[in-house]
Amino acid sequence: MADLIYSTREAAPEAIRSLLAEEAGKFVLKGGDSAEVPGYEPATRVNEFRTNNITLKQEIDALKASAKVFEGLDPVKAREALKRVTELEQGNVDKLPAGVKELLQRQADEFKALKDQFAAEKTARAQAEDNLAEAALLDDLRKHLAPFVADGAVTDAVNRVRPLFVKGEDRKFRPVENGTPLLSTKNAGQPLTIEELVAAKIVNNPEARHLLKQSSGGRLNGGQGGPVGAGQVSWGDAAAISANLEDIAAGKVAVVA
Repeated sequence: MADLIYSTREAAPEAIRSLLAEEAGKFVLKGGDSAEVPGYEPATRVNEFRTNNITLKQEIDALKASAKVFEGLDPVKAREALKRVTELEQGNVDKLPAGVKELLQRQADEFKALKDQFAAEKTARAQAEDNLAEAALLDDLRKHLAPFVADGAVTDAVNRVRPLFVKGEDRKFRPVENGTPLLSTKNAGQPLTIEELVAAKIVNNPEARHLLKQSSGGRLNGGQGGPVGAGQVSWGDAAAISANLEDIAAGKVAVVA
């Protein structure tokens, strides 16, 4: 154990002054840093007590601050309220007061009614969007078929090509035949355009020639016509018709006999 050394006897704590021995002008207590010295606590113990007291005071202050939250709270009512909340969370509705059960049931009924109404409106909106998309597709088909098909045969022509358009998950129509997507011959990897479909399935399809408009000479598509001028293609030139489908539909190119 370490010795305690003081420059003067008065510098030492009064409790140990009588125990000091004078050595070389200093006052020494052999093994003085010990809890065995009566009435004396070494500095390490004093510092430990001080630290513990500070920590304890901080904990007491924290508890007092927390207790302020519950000031004026009735413990009995608080426990009853906690019990009701727990029962509600566990779904024990039968244990709740009648007024609370009725309120919960009313809210549940209102929520279900709103949910059903939302589902019905969502279904109606989806159906309206489908109807609009269908009308737009049919109108587009008629517009592209009109330059080539006889007036009385447009509906028949539309009915021939309409089944080839299938709606995907994105609710967009794309041409599909026998489960296989029909792809464009002009734009690799892209769906077949309406113009290309009209050319393949109607204009250049021998089985649909009876739907086409007659030429001024009474011949159907495939007859031999005379020379054509600028901005015109002949009914007998299938390749020229296919190459100019968009311009024909737009009225920029005329089909002549």
